Amino acid sequence: MRCSSISCVTIMGTQHCPYTNNTRTYIVRHCRHTNNDPKTTSLTGGNITFKDDDGDISLDKRACAANLDKCSELFGVDSSQLEHAMLKKKIQSGRGDRRGSISFRSYTHSQAVEVRNGLAMEIYKRAFDWIVAEINRLAAGTSVPSSAMGASASNDTHASHKMIGILDIFGFEIFQKNSFEQLCINLCNEVLQQHFNESIFKSEIALYTREGITIPDLNFNDNSDVIELLIGKKTGCLPVLDEEGQVPGGSWQGYMNKLTKAHGSNKKFVQMFGKDKKEEFNIAHYAGVVKYDVSLFIPKNKDTLSPDIQELLVDSSVPFVMELFPAEDVDAHVSVAGGNKRASKQTVAKQFSAQLADLSKCIQSTRPQYVRCIKPNSLKVPHTFDAHITNEQVRYRYLNRLNGCISDYY
Repeated sequence: MRCSSISCVTIMGTQHCPYTNNTRTYIVRHCRHTNNDPKTTSLTGGNITFKDDDGDISLDKRACAANLDKCSELFGVDSSQLEHAMLKKKIQSGRGDRRGSISFRSYTHSQAVEVRNGLAMEIYKRAFDWIVAEINRLAAGTSVPSSAMGASASNDTHASHKMIGILDIFGFEIFQKNSFEQLCINLCNEVLQQHFNESIFKSEIALYTREGITIPDLNFNDNSDVIELLIGKKTGCLPVLDEEGQVPGGSWQGYMNKLTKAHGSNKKFVQMFGKDKKEEFNIAHYAGVVKYDVSLFIPKNKDTLSPDIQELLVDSSVPFVMELFPAEDVDAHVSVAGGNKRASKQTVAKQFSAQLADLSKCIQSTRPQYVRCIKPNSLKVPHTFDAHITNEQVRYRYLNRLNGCISDYY
């Protein structure tokens, strides 16, 4: 979807806030002015392909020469430099402030694909973050552009304003094959369920205690042990994943060994055994047991944006791209192979955990009201009610227990 095709939904009997059309117009004009559609740029970059001639990796010019030229134009960089950055990694020797010689090491085919995918994902992510920050800025009536407000622009815009926020959370995910994405989504659901327990059950108990009403123990399950299993310091699933990803030659086997050693006796964690199940483990979430396949956890967790490509984008001739990739970001990614200090890379797990912590802090500072959605069937069709599925959702969300409590002691 291009920015120019964005449209508003009209709800009969209501009137949109005045900034809605202004926000849409601003974003459309900005993208047209820079001649840059973030989604087109991202998809074009993802269409670049490589060929392997006995270990000699190069761009498949027959298949993707036009894509490379178009991608370079959209990024505002030289096509030959972009091609070089996709195929070779710059290595600079030296120690401390002394910088030595520069050499280049060719990527393997899989590494080149990873660099390409990292570029496509990063441009899409940063463009999305920019749009969110701009909407928040315009909604708050702030005149300072998001780029001048720093990375926390989306949070700062509401610092001095009263607000009503709507958090539409992703549902709990249990598929035939669950990977790193499902672990992150289900972790978020665990944290939000904990907030629900604390704000609803504990607040109800506190209210009855203040009123002198004697109530039996509600016995709702505290899921803090699962959250600790997932993000606990040093031994949590995500911290251990970051640790294994930093080990030279780190693998899912090493990751599983560390998890088993740390949580082998934890009832919420069960490693799967068998010829085809060595890379799997189960976690007993509040909504049910989920089996995760960890074979791709490490590559999915990496911050795969190449520092060499990032250096190119900082010097882009397209203002919007320069806005998405400020110069100070490059310093955090520069690595010198000789002992220089370098900032640790922000893995996907670290970024997700930090965002989840910010979200939790925001929720704790508000007075939340909850709307719990129940799926009537698993077929995603109307006019079909599955009593078993519905009852399961009511049960694991403790809604029946909560409703009974409020009804009995009203």
